[in-house]
Amino acid sequence: MSGKPPGMITIYRKISLAMVGEYKQYLQRISPGFLYNGLVIVYRGYKQIIKPFRIFIFLLKHKKVEAKHKKALEYVRSKEKIKAAFFINHDSDWKYEGVYRIMEHDERFEPVIIICPYLTYGEEQMLEVMKNGFNVFSEKGYNVIKTLRDDGTWLDVKNEVQPDLIFFANPYLHTRAEYYITNFPDTLTFYVPYAFVITDRPSLRYQLELHYLVYKIFRESDYHSKQARKYSLNRGSNSVVSGYPGLDFVFKDNGRNNAGDQDKSLGNDPWKIKDRQVKRIIWAPHHSIETDKSRFNFSNFLEYHQFFLDLADKYKDDIMLSFKPHPLLKPKLKNLPGWGEERTENYYKAWATRPNCQLNEGMYYDLFLSSDAMIHDSVSFLVEYLCTKKPSLYMVIDDYVLSGFSTLGNKIVDAHYHSRTKEDVESFIKDVVISGEDTMKQRREALIKTHLQPPNNNSASRNIMNEIYRITGK
Repeated sequence: MSGKPPGMITIYRKISLAMVGEYKQYLQRISPGFLYNGLVIVYRGYKQIIKPFRIFIFLLKHKKVEAKHKKALEYVRSKEKIKAAFFINHDSDWKYEGVYRIMEHDERFEPVIIICPYLTYGEEQMLEVMKNGFNVFSEKGYNVIKTLRDDGTWLDVKNEVQPDLIFFANPYLHTRAEYYITNFPDTLTFYVPYAFVITDRPSLRYQLELHYLVYKIFRESDYHSKQARKYSLNRGSNSVVSGYPGLDFVFKDNGRNNAGDQDKSLGNDPWKIKDRQVKRIIWAPHHSIETDKSRFNFSNFLEYHQFFLDLADKYKDDIMLSFKPHPLLKPKLKNLPGWGEERTENYYKAWATRPNCQLNEGMYYDLFLSSDAMIHDSVSFLVEYLCTKKPSLYMVIDDYVLSGFSTLGNKIVDAHYHSRTKEDVESFIKDVVISGEDTMKQRREALIKTHLQPPNNNSASRNIMNEIYRITGK
């Protein structure tokens, strides 16, 4: 496979991050507790000392970024037709449906989706993800391009596509350097978070390189805008509160004249069993199957993988189960001792072939809207599924993980049913889903109205496009 290799800066970043993590774990293992804690205190003190210098350097860089954005803005406003490129790795990260469809119906815009490589789990996984993403978007009628050509060369987006606007779906450097924001300093760039952020991880949510380089970030709510002002070195100066477009499939347009806001696929029924007397339950396990105790290792999969298949058999006349795994779960299982390629593929195949089970990967709007309930340990689905107003069970692997949520996140978690045992999961299915004893309904609905609906009596996608119109003068 030909094409430019990843730049040395990219390689250095990845190696450095890995080494820092390994050294931290090594020191924690070999050092007495008092010594390790002392080193941590010294390191934190050092960071406080150099913080003013870091801020000064950042301000200098930020001035250059602002100057480039100003020049790009003048150029875009001079154009009659604007080309907008949407960079995507996993199709499940796609939150720009409404924005793309509005542009598609506006002759002043030319939208295109660019399928970029996801490098973290090797070439085989990269090729599979790119192929699946391209097929999904093609089938839904998008204008879509793969960055990897059939001859093995890579697309030069900057010179061959020449986008005027670029929308990123992921803030991390998981792709080739030429498809990351650092390669487009002279282009107006935008970002919508790939998940409605409710975890307490400011370094990942407000302090990454993309958060500072991007022209505008469309924030989920006023709460997130305030968090950006608190934690970002640029004090959230590039934040715009739009609402979360990943929820537009739930909130729709409520009768407003928002042509293009709604997902064209809504109304499809992706379930095998069409009998609505059979309850439709989604099981959506997270990918964080790592065994170390962390506030952000949410997954219960290793303990519950067989249990859910057993539940499908036990309640075969009453329920239909959809296995909706996080896209990173599969490659992690293939690399996990005791699982590997064959066992992982056989497990996924079992879900696809059993009579009252099904495997759902990729886009999930239709699945959510046509379901009856969800059981999961995901993060983004805590918000996305809750907004359907349907009952949802959050699987708590350890109370320790509950300390990892933000203030808003705690309110959202508290609006869910919780399980800590297999008996809790089964009780949820029997009592809440099959028998309909949904005691949390009013709490969910109040939370949605107070914190989760987009502002301005618009869909989030419409709010984003109104800002694009304002910026471009269209």
